[in-house]
Amino acid sequence: MKALFLPWLILHGCSIVLVDEPCDTAEPSPPTEDTGTAPLLWGAVGVGAVHSCGLDPENSVVCWGGNTDGQLDAPDGTYASLAIGHAHGCALDEGNAVTCWGRNDEGQSDLSGEYTVVSAGGAHTCGLRSTGLVACAGRDTEGQSSAPAEIFTDIAAGWAHTCGLRVDGQVQCWGRIADSPEESVFSSVASGQDFSCGLDEAGTIECWGEAAADLTGVASEAAFVEIAAGAKHLCARTEAGLTQCWGDNEAGQLDAPEMKIHSLVSGSGSLHSCGIAGVEDELGEVSCWGLSAENQLAP
Repeated sequence: MKALFLPWLILHGCSIVLVDEPCDTAEPSPPTEDTGTAPLLWGAVGVGAVHSCGLDPENSVVCWGGNTDGQLDAPDGTYASLAIGHAHGCALDEGNAVTCWGRNDEGQSDLSGEYTVVSAGGAHTCGLRSTGLVACAGRDTEGQSSAPAEIFTDIAAGWAHTCGLRVDGQVQCWGRIADSPEESVFSSVASGQDFSCGLDEAGTIECWGEAAADLTGVASEAAFVEIAAGAKHLCARTEAGLTQCWGDNEAGQLDAPEMKIHSLVSGSGSLHSCGIAGVEDELGEVSCWGLSAENQLAP
């Protein structure tokens, strides 16, 4: 795979980490010790490469982990949702206005206006307007920001591609991975580094792209209600809140906790995933697993 960024070198315990390439040799972090203090509760969570962000009980954005590009410097204010990319993030307020922060060397943080959904990828960001049209900002060397003039109901920005869910339930992708299943109908879509996956109404997962063949074992008797794509792995949640993951596990990104979670998230450049423990639509503890080179697992 050809490099997408000029890497910066940072020393970590695992080895020298290329900030723009996940550290595949890193050991999973040990469980956090119980300090006896009350747990932090969150309404939403998002995942980048070496950082994570969440919405606290006051709907403020709080981020933790690595801050090489200002990705922890979240804006003040209150927000309704998060979209966290490789080294940048965006948030929608109650009026659907977007605010972005972090790395902006490719203009990935320049998205502005009002959107119903925002999705942040490797070095680009796409937003779904109330009309169903998509607008993107950032790197477009492989066409990942050149959205077609179609009407979509959801979008998922990957590392160097983007997929949109059309009103007929079919997926249309653009960028490095432009192919998608022609006959399949999905209820949601998730995009990783070199693959995307769709989830249908029956809870079945179908994946495509350059790395889809590496997601061995995705077929399962379980019916899933949510999927999240990482750099080289995929996680899915059942209606009971139990999580299964497939793909690369060199950083422990498949070792999902045995607890009920919701709001399952990962990122196209991420070797970790997160979810919120407890009942859906309620505040809960953030639970993360996988790479912790910059303490991105623990808020």
